[in-house]
Amino acid sequence: MAPRTAHPEPAVRDAGLALELAEANSVAHPSFDHSDTLALALAATGDFSAAQAHQEKLLELAKVGQAPAAVVARLQKHLDQYLRHEPVRSGSKVP
Repeated sequence: MAPRTAHPEPAVRDAGLALELAEANSVAHPSFDHSDTLALALAATGDFSAAQAHQEKLLELAKVGQAPAAVVARLQKHLDQYLRHEPVRSGSKVP
């Protein structure tokens, strides 16, 4: 998870930097984890619509690609949070 967005202490968070890093990382090293982190960063900037759209595509790819159940569950949990306009924080309990 991106510590710049997920840290429980607001003073440590830097959503703009996290988004910049997540975008670059998800392009350079595509993976479910890196794409999930990109959605997390989008939500942290307050762009829940973009986070939701990104996460929905990612979740579909995970299901079609037969990703492990724990990965699918984590992606779904994060999507549910974005639908409620809630960013993911370190205290969030996800698989």
